[in-house]
Amino acid sequence: MLIYIILLIWLLAIQFFKKNRIVYLLTFSFLLLLGGLRGVDVGTDTKNYMELYEMLHDDAGTLYVMSKTEPLWVLLNKLVICTVDNYQWVIFLGLFLAITPIFVRSWVSCKSPYIAILFYVLLYYYFNSFNIARQMIALGIVFFSYPFWEKEQKKKAIAYTALAMMFHFTAFFAFFIPLVKRVRLNVGFVFLALPMTYLLGALVLPSFIPMLPIVGKYSSYIEVNSNANLSITRLLLNAFFLLLFIQARGVSKDIYFKLFFIGIVLYNLLTFSPAMGRCALYFILAQLIVFSNLSRYKLNTIFVWCMILFYGLFYYVTSLSENNCGIVPYMLA
Repeated sequence: MLIYIILLIWLLAIQFFKKNRIVYLLTFSFLLLLGGLRGVDVGTDTKNYMELYEMLHDDAGTLYVMSKTEPLWVLLNKLVICTVDNYQWVIFLGLFLAITPIFVRSWVSCKSPYIAILFYVLLYYYFNSFNIARQMIALGIVFFSYPFWEKEQKKKAIAYTALAMMFHFTAFFAFFIPLVKRVRLNVGFVFLALPMTYLLGALVLPSFIPMLPIVGKYSSYIEVNSNANLSITRLLLNAFFLLLFIQARGVSKDIYFKLFFIGIVLYNLLTFSPAMGRCALYFILAQLIVFSNLSRYKLNTIFVWCMILFYGLFYYVTSLSENNCGIVPYMLA
């Protein structure tokens, strides 16, 4: 737990620095080494991925793994097997591929990239890469592609989305970003949509979803979590967005605010299934760009900053105390 406290202190401290490549690279290195050198007992799925890695040593196992996972993840594992044959390199390279697009895009597109990285950690996206490695690589690539969708550079946007799908098929959700751009945000719509989807996802949809005839390797995504409920964390997220929205200016046509909003709506509706709920990440991750460009929305006030920090710290402390993603205790390889 101590290492996660040190990480938090570092991320809070660098907020007082000006945009500086050395500080940024040190932060990148800190996160890369922390996640890349972790032991196999750190992260819920780390051992599961190791089992797949071991299967890839023979032809029969390779065919099985290829039927269960996407091609670029198989290729990454095969490259490691053919060179150093050490699973620790899969952990390290997987973490590198997950966080690099986040760091690059945050540096280029965020007024304060340190804020984006702070919330990348506080809101547990970083620690999810210890667990759902393939999907977090795909998420990072989709995050990198946001400006291409914004500027309608369709060839680049489609190419990066296709690349992301080679790590995790759920990245196809990014193809809906052009539709998100057409959403018109107004107070009445937002104040109606969030409470309705919050209640639907927890109380209504869990009874109907099991009736859907979904088959194949993603059929497990439809499994209903019997513990789906009116969670405080999700309620806080909805309330937080509402408070942010009523104070913001010029957001009705802003793609990042729209992505943030649609991500919450999907998160609300899909709360009955953690696996399906993670599909909302491809939209809700846009909040990193929103938080790091608050002055764009006339939100650069002490009240807003206190609200955002409370939201992030509450999520961080709650998730660590519940040992989400199985990252406590931390152990080196």
